[in-house]
Amino acid sequence: MRLLSANVNGVRAAHRRGGLSWITEQEPAVVTLQEVRASPAQLQTALNDSGLGDWQVAHAESSDTGRAGVAILAREPLSDVQVGLPGFEGSGRWVQARVGDVTVVSAYVHTGEAGTPRQEEKHAFLEAVGARLQTLSGAPAVLTGDLNFSRVQWQGVADFARTVWQGTAFFVRSYFAKALFFTEARFD
Repeated sequence: MRLLSANVNGVRAAHRRGGLSWITEQEPAVVTLQEVRASPAQLQTALNDSGLGDWQVAHAESSDTGRAGVAILAREPLSDVQVGLPGFEGSGRWVQARVGDVTVVSAYVHTGEAGTPRQEEKHAFLEAVGARLQTLSGAPAVLTGDLNFSRVQWQGVADFARTVWQGTAFFVRSYFAKALFFTEARFD
């Protein structure tokens, strides 16, 4: 299975700029999208216009119009679709589905700022993510998305790689025992 994940920062804008055509050209079996920022009808129109209209779609739309939204697209049927996490229904930040024997997740974790209610909400969301991931243990699963986390505050690009790695290590340690992070993988 070739899986491609992309934060499209608005699926309609990505379509206008050729992003969805580029995705099609990569010939993935599964695509996960973050920051879709569209209604189901708007998403389907963009997919139809870019050669992805006949793909299976699981979409978590945000109740805040024009915000967040995640999706899973697959050439083969999707099953066991779950939208949202407990306490975050309508946030448009989590969708999961089985593609064959693999559970695929598309997640969008919003940014936070240390010491603010927004950061507390982010940590609560990550706790919900961790709880859900625990239910997926023992079966093939892949978490994709725009995870927006760093354990430490950073001030510039020079610190980015170091702090993202620290954030990744913290996330793995804190929310699930075993994890594999990758940019491309094949499941045979």
